[in-house]
Amino acid sequence: MQKWFFDVLLPGNAYVYFYITHIKFFGFSVSRFNLHYRSETRILSFSEKIDLQIIDPNNFSGKSAGFRKVRGGFVIEIHKRYLDICLLYKNPDQFNYTQFNPDFISYNNRKIEWYPLILKGQPEGRLNLKDFKIQIRSCEGYIDYVCSTVLPNKVPISELYWGRLHHKELDFSYSITFDNNKQLATAHCLCRLNNQFLETDKTEIKIHENGYSEELKISYPRVIELTSMFKSCEITLLISQGEKLIESGFFDEQQNINKLLIKSIKTFSKNPLGIKFLSDVQVEIKSVKSIHIDGLKLISEYVRFF
Repeated sequence: MQKWFFDVLLPGNAYVYFYITHIKFFGFSVSRFNLHYRSETRILSFSEKIDLQIIDPNNFSGKSAGFRKVRGGFVIEIHKRYLDICLLYKNPDQFNYTQFNPDFISYNNRKIEWYPLILKGQPEGRLNLKDFKIQIRSCEGYIDYVCSTVLPNKVPISELYWGRLHHKELDFSYSITFDNNKQLATAHCLCRLNNQFLETDKTEIKIHENGYSEELKISYPRVIELTSMFKSCEITLLISQGEKLIESGFFDEQQNINKLLIKSIKTFSKNPLGIKFLSDVQVEIKSVKSIHIDGLKLISEYVRFF
C-alpha cells in the first residue's frame, strides 16, 4: 500500500485534507481519492476511485490525477466531475526527505515507512469543490508519504499521534505510535531550528488530560506534553487538542454498500478512527539559551486502531 497525504490550512481556520491511496494485492491494484473540507459554515467529504500509474514517491500519473516533483516543490492535480485541484506546494527550505531516516515499523519481515516529503509547504493554486471555488495563496500545508507492505489487519499499532508546527523560529513534525500492548513503538521527530534540520527517535510523551468524541464514540488525549531530545537541544511541546477539524473513519458508511461488506472491510482494516485538530501549543527550546514561544497553532492528529 502507498498513500500520499496533503493538507491546506486556509484563512479563518478552514481546513482541507485529502489523500490518495494505492493498494496492490496479489496482482490486483486499486487507487482511491478521499477529501475532507471543513469551515465554520460548511463540511464536505468526497471519495472516488481513480486510475494511477505509480512511479516513485515523487511521481504518479493517471487519467484524472497527477503528482510530480518540480524545481522548488511539488505539483498535485486532481480533475474529476465535481472536483478540480491544481496546487503547487513550494518547498522554501529546500527540505530533502532522502537525507533523513523514515519513521519505521517492522512486522514479520514486512515494514511501514513514513516520509514527510515537505516539512514546511506553501501551497498555492486552485481548489474547486462542487459548487464553490477557493484560490489558495499565502497558506501553510504539508505532503506526507507512507509505504506499507504490512496487511492492514496485521498493522502492529494501536494508536498514532501526529503533528506539524510552523513558526519563524521553528518547524516541527512528529509521528508517534504505540503497539498493540500499549507500549511506545516509534517516536520520530524532525525539526528546522536555526536554519538546520534535525531528527531524533528520542521522544517522551505524557498525557495530562483526556477528551471524548461524540462523533466517533472514542476517547482521545486532549492535553499532551511532548519532549524530544536532539543532539544540540531539547524541545518540549505542550499541546491542547481543542478544536476538531475532521473526525472520520477508514470507511464511509454512507456509501451504498451492504452491511456485511462494511463489517468485513472494517475488520480487515482494523477500522482506524481519526481526529484532526487545530491545537494550541506552547514551545520550550533548551539549548545554549532557553526560548519560550506561546500562542502558537498546530495541526495535530490522533488515530485509534481496533
